[in-house]
Amino acid sequence: VLYTLLALYGEVGTPPQIETGAHMLYMAREQGKTAEDLRAYLQNPHPVGQSPMTFGSESWYVMVLHTLFALHNEVQMPPAVETTSHMLHMAREQGRTAEDLRAYLQSVKPPPPARPPGRNGLLGLAHRTFVDGDGPYLAVGTSLFWALWGYQHDRARLEQHLDYLSRQRIDYIRVFGVIGPRWEDRVVDPRDRAWDGNLAGLLDLAHGTYGLRVELTIWQDTDLTPTPAERMALVDRVAAIVAPRPQTIQYLEIANEGYATGWTDKKAEAQQLANRLRSTTPHVVAVTSPAGLDPQELASWYGNSSANLLTPHLPRDVVGSGFIGEWRYVRQTWDPWLASPLAWTNDEGKGPQSSVAADDDPVRLTMYAALTWLCGGAGFVLHTGAGVGGGDIASLARGRVANVWETANVEQTFAGINAVRRLLPPDLPNWHRHNSNANFPGYPWETQPISHLIETSQLVRAFAATSDDGRIIAMPIGVSVPVQFVPRFPMH
Repeated sequence: VLYTLLALYGEVGTPPQIETGAHMLYMAREQGKTAEDLRAYLQNPHPVGQSPMTFGSESWYVMVLHTLFALHNEVQMPPAVETTSHMLHMAREQGRTAEDLRAYLQSVKPPPPARPPGRNGLLGLAHRTFVDGDGPYLAVGTSLFWALWGYQHDRARLEQHLDYLSRQRIDYIRVFGVIGPRWEDRVVDPRDRAWDGNLAGLLDLAHGTYGLRVELTIWQDTDLTPTPAERMALVDRVAAIVAPRPQTIQYLEIANEGYATGWTDKKAEAQQLANRLRSTTPHVVAVTSPAGLDPQELASWYGNSSANLLTPHLPRDVVGSGFIGEWRYVRQTWDPWLASPLAWTNDEGKGPQSSVAADDDPVRLTMYAALTWLCGGAGFVLHTGAGVGGGDIASLARGRVANVWETANVEQTFAGINAVRRLLPPDLPNWHRHNSNANFPGYPWETQPISHLIETSQLVRAFAATSDDGRIIAMPIGVSVPVQFVPRFPMH
């Protein structure tokens, strides 16, 4: 029955809801209605009536479904058809209580994946690819802006996150070094004499215990360091803190979205600060995420800098209808390598409960990571609402969950990203990239049939990459019809 309900939701195009799901369960179990009856109801649903809370009533089914989802969340186990159906059987056929259901769910929860060892050595760049003591690799990060605040104020929950993310095979976390004062319940003040020790402690904890490197974005905004001298002194403090622990750093970034956080009149200074880090540390350094990828904007932030990494925040807005609009943000991974010769990372793109627009579809997010690497990106950062504030007042007011593991589809997304990463060569960002049009004569297949499908909105894109030794990778996305790939030369 549950598989039937999910299929009907997909067929009708209605998102699953507890109320309609409860009503259809009631129709199927208590009234003996068929799939046709359930389909007809879902095509013209009506609110579930406030029936008396009696065993097997519609209100009883609503209560039970709320209980099941609450228990899955409490046990930190994603809902599955099999466990949900067994608990429904326990509740309806066996009259079991919520305590019985909780005990069952705890007994079948799979053990967490093993925590992999952290990567070794100093991280650098080989052209567009990250490389460290273990060799080149396709890096996966995630937002955990509040980690330094958490180290000081909520250490236990921070460690829960570090342990969870390590077991999901995340390589690094993106952390803010200075926060506030406008973000009142997440302030991280560098004037606090404990700041240096807290940052050092976080780096040692994240990498030494959990194998996670840190992308340190030094400033969320500048209010707590109002003068150039204070900001230069803070950069020197950062350099001193990371010096004895170089293996803990993924890369250093001066500011988050400098165009919106008080740096538009300080672009020259931001570049000087990046130059200072490049000269005093061995690390990869970025200035900030620019407002766009046009040449003038990039030059205004990077033109006088020795920074060697670009950290764009790619557009999240939905333009276009249907799957063309849904996949648009994924195909925009193509743009950064055309705009700049610098290595780049997809640093804060669209993700679950992200601002402006969000997406928690595991397939699209998996391809978002895969296309980042194919399009020359060294790293992909999965950006989540829980990674922004970790349960701060503003995030809770927006309906964001507090913990990453509570994020919709997050484990399926991590699993998808890791699965596709295992299929791809670690030096993929250094390959030659091709689009399926006449501007790219190296595209391995005839472009006309593929371009026709794109122009008629039956295919979003089919980007490809080729290596010097003859290997080929293609990633068609947004496919609604069969796509014929006609090779331009013999392949095997």
